[in-house]
Amino acid sequence: MPCVNIFPILLIITVLFGCSSANNSVLPGTPPQSDNPINSSYDTLPIYVSDSDSQGNPAEGYGIMGLFELVFKDENASLVPLRKAALEDVLEVVDVVHFLSLAPCFNCVKIESISLDLDENVVVSIGVKHPFSPGDPLKPISGQNRADLHVFNVEGIVISNSAGTAFPGLDETTAATYLKNADGLTGYLAASIDDLFASDATIHPYILHFDDYSFGNFDPLNPFGFASVTDPPPSGNLIMAMGSDYDYQDYVFDLEGSGTVEFVLAVGCTYAVSAGAKSQRFIPEYRVPQHNKKAASEARVEITDNSLEAGNTSSTANLTMNILDINHGVGTGAALNEMEYDSSVSNILVEIPGITLGPQSDFSFTSGDGRDPLNPLQFNVTVTNTAGGDIGTYQGLIKVLDSYPPGQNTSPLLAGMDGIKRVDPLLNPLTGLFDINDFSTYTTFEITISTVNTPPVADLEPNPAYVCAPGTIIFDATASTDDGSIVRYEWDWDLPSGDPVDFVMDDSSTGGILESPPFSTPGSTFTAVRVFDDSFPELYGTAVVPVSVGDTGIALNPTVVDIPSSGLTDINFSHTQDTLSHETHQATRGMEGLAVADGYIYAAFFADGGGGRGIHFTSSADGGASWDTPSLVQSFTATEDYGGCSIDAADSEVHIAYSPSGLHPDSTDNSGNVYLLSNYTNGSGIWTQNLVKAMGPDIGVGHIGIAVDPLNTNNIYVGYGQFSSLSPSWWYYDYIRVSTTNNGANGPYVENVMEGPSDEPDDNYGIDIAVSPVDGDVYVLSVEAYYVGVYRSEDNGATFPQDPTHYERFYAGGYYWSRDTDLALHPTDGDVYYVALACRRNSAFPIRIFKSTDGINLIQVTASVVDVSSARQIMPSITVNDDGVVYVSWVDNRTGDYEVYLDYMPDGGSFSTDLQVSSGSSTNERDPEIKVAPDVCDIVIVWEENGDQSGGTLKSRRG
Repeated sequence: MPCVNIFPILLIITVLFGCSSANNSVLPGTPPQSDNPINSSYDTLPIYVSDSDSQGNPAEGYGIMGLFELVFKDENASLVPLRKAALEDVLEVVDVVHFLSLAPCFNCVKIESISLDLDENVVVSIGVKHPFSPGDPLKPISGQNRADLHVFNVEGIVISNSAGTAFPGLDETTAATYLKNADGLTGYLAASIDDLFASDATIHPYILHFDDYSFGNFDPLNPFGFASVTDPPPSGNLIMAMGSDYDYQDYVFDLEGSGTVEFVLAVGCTYAVSAGAKSQRFIPEYRVPQHNKKAASEARVEITDNSLEAGNTSSTANLTMNILDINHGVGTGAALNEMEYDSSVSNILVEIPGITLGPQSDFSFTSGDGRDPLNPLQFNVTVTNTAGGDIGTYQGLIKVLDSYPPGQNTSPLLAGMDGIKRVDPLLNPLTGLFDINDFSTYTTFEITISTVNTPPVADLEPNPAYVCAPGTIIFDATASTDDGSIVRYEWDWDLPSGDPVDFVMDDSSTGGILESPPFSTPGSTFTAVRVFDDSFPELYGTAVVPVSVGDTGIALNPTVVDIPSSGLTDINFSHTQDTLSHETHQATRGMEGLAVADGYIYAAFFADGGGGRGIHFTSSADGGASWDTPSLVQSFTATEDYGGCSIDAADSEVHIAYSPSGLHPDSTDNSGNVYLLSNYTNGSGIWTQNLVKAMGPDIGVGHIGIAVDPLNTNNIYVGYGQFSSLSPSWWYYDYIRVSTTNNGANGPYVENVMEGPSDEPDDNYGIDIAVSPVDGDVYVLSVEAYYVGVYRSEDNGATFPQDPTHYERFYAGGYYWSRDTDLALHPTDGDVYYVALACRRNSAFPIRIFKSTDGINLIQVTASVVDVSSARQIMPSITVNDDGVVYVSWVDNRTGDYEVYLDYMPDGGSFSTDLQVSSGSSTNERDPEIKVAPDVCDIVIVWEENGDQSGGTLKSRRG
């Protein structure tokens, strides 16, 4: 579209609104006067040219419509124009002075009201209007009778000379932040305003006028942005059409404690040639969006996620930029709905002195349309604390750059420069030429660093902490904590010490739970995890845990450990008339009071001394390497005569069971009553006594067993044998009794009575009890003259069968008198249990092992543990580990003395060569009890050394 070289029509707006009424104030009070009035004779306004037509005439650009002095004092404000008349000597190449001198402007900018908001901010309503009504097309076309003077992006720019914030990386300085609700900041005035109102600031805030798209033919979905750009011309959002009345916008100022404050209010707009000739003034063609402002019209910032941390150079904050830019994404070309050059948001720079080391540009487009105020362009912007800023509040500046290139003015007179300002009349006007470096809009914000990043705290839990070689362990580091989140886990499995120096395994995909490679070398080792901070990779935490790797073979600790005596004078588990040389049934009872749980070994036994005669308790926290001094937990003082046989009733076996809710040894008293002791503080403090069964006169109790249901620790079972007649040489019981409580140690107890697997009376000798960790079924094992019988309760001990669920008779070739039962359930299979017993054949007592895979049927897996037929093998004890390795301990007299021995059998294998555990120094050892130690495959044995009716010493050994 050709343009005449006289009066580039819309360029008139550069001076159009400079004229105003003489004074524009709001009462009450006298309108305030400036303490330092600005030179009111200032008549120059800067003009910015962004393009020229083919003849070199300015075709479009940005200009200042008017300048006003805005003065605040107390609760009053005044608006004083800084121009008194139209300009008369501005270069005609960039202005239409002659036209404006014929039609001066009055009351184009004014204050409507002033008030205070709830935050005591001053709210000034300022209006801007178009000075001309549309012409009459029925009359001749003239400079006053026309319809082509629409302008775009009208802005009220508040210029302050008060000190603001410097942003050296962006080479910009803001003025003091008086205006609180700016739509953006602009730097267009930096090259031209200082001679009027000197300021160190280079960018100033502005408020948009005519930003209401609820009227007119504005259409954000239309490629033009308007339904029409010719007939009718565009109207609505960001358009000040000819004839527009006052558009009032609130300017919110924070002036508290400032006294008299003065500003310059510069009203700017964009303009462009809309008619190719004078004859076209009533049929103008608006090149929208080319005629709009090239830079974004509005830029607002929202802090959506502030994870900045003091000193953390990797911590970030996420900002959301809401940007209105009507030119964004518009195609280039010569059509009315196209741009001569691409004019989109090309870059977003953020600088926060003290947080960023210079400007940062990390942004991504998310959604939106630059034309629609309800759906602005949205960009996600990430700021990183590269400067390592400390706790505090910081000022930030965002620069939104446009891709439209400056320097498009081809006028020879302007020498390709972008703008011209007023200079002294004695000087060559061309000395006022200047360039625009880029088209940009700015916005400021405030952000706070309120937390100090701390390194993560690593927490590592092994399950189990002990493993048999070769075996794996599940390591759980999910309890590790951080003030942010943990994003990386690194592992080191085999550390010779607690120093985590080599983290070679990184596996974060499993969320901090990982299974180790197989541990193959028995011994003590360490495993470590290192966890990393989400926002500060330099920060990490480590945790190191010890791991014990045992061997399914046995390498006994060479040290025999004495359990502290603490004044114990008589450690005696036997009938008072019983000696090892006297072959009686009483000699077959073991030191049964041994339990293992949670890294501890607990032992309960009968002894005299250390505060009294009765049940004593001790524990070991290191797998039997050392023991606490025993303490008395239940006293017994008297003896009772049974059929001429003086028996210490408390001399029955003492068992102990463990549950997370407490420790529970069982016991009898001087009358043979059955009790359950309980302690809920890991063996320290108070022990309570609960009656399980009150026995009548001349009724005794032997072979007590106790078990706690691992699935429900309220379920406790006490099994025992009842006897009612004795001779000095024989001890047997007539009935098997099981007392059940499903309400914790306090009871009540429900009793079941079974006669035993044999039809022959008075031949019951051994009993043991255990609970399946899989289904909670209760198993009771009994041996008598020729049989081993199994009773199973499938209702948590409420009922047991009168006859054994299964029994086996072992009577062949002179074998008789089965006795000494011990029961051990597989820790994980549950339905697999093992039996150790001794069957007397002449002078030999071969130990046999039986296994059940269904809880009913017994299968003999070995004919005899010990291949020493001449030795009398007694007091067997059995245990099994997670891997199904069976360990058996017993006493035999192959050396002439009774010594403790140990053997083991891998699952599905056979027994190896047995090992002697005790010293073998002409002592009579007795009552061994064996349990799997806290390291799963190692075992611990406790026995009584040199034990007879005169006393003995408790010993332990681990292997």
